[in-house]
Amino acid sequence: MDRFARGISLAAALVLVSSGLRKVFSSAARSDMSQVYEFGDSSFGTWFFLLVGVLELALGAFIVWPRTRVPAGLAMMGFFVGALLFNVLFAVDEVPDGLNDPSQLIVADVVLGLLGLGVAALWHRRGVETDLLTNPIT
Repeated sequence: MDRFARGISLAAALVLVSSGLRKVFSSAARSDMSQVYEFGDSSFGTWFFLLVGVLELALGAFIVWPRTRVPAGLAMMGFFVGALLFNVLFAVDEVPDGLNDPSQLIVADVVLGLLGLGVAALWHRRGVETDLLTNPIT
């Protein structure tokens, strides 16, 4: 069970960190995303996706840190529920050629939200603060 809980937690952290790094360090990715989403008469600025990337990096770090792992798992679930709603409500009707259609991300949002819930449930049930990377598995 320890190996499974650690594996799930590391997978969640890696997903969040890799996605966050892409949003923070790739201005082309942020520019593409701002073309795919709109709110009213204006598109979202690249600042929004930069903020989302920073939040993903923070959640990934908090999942690795033992004291914040359960709340971070719950926050991850909420984060991806928000992403699901965002992808459904704010995607443009016609996605420009060469860009990804956000409706294809709906399943990923659900799976990642459930992954966050799984992290919180596994570590809450254990009730033990364990470092994912350095403490030996007992």
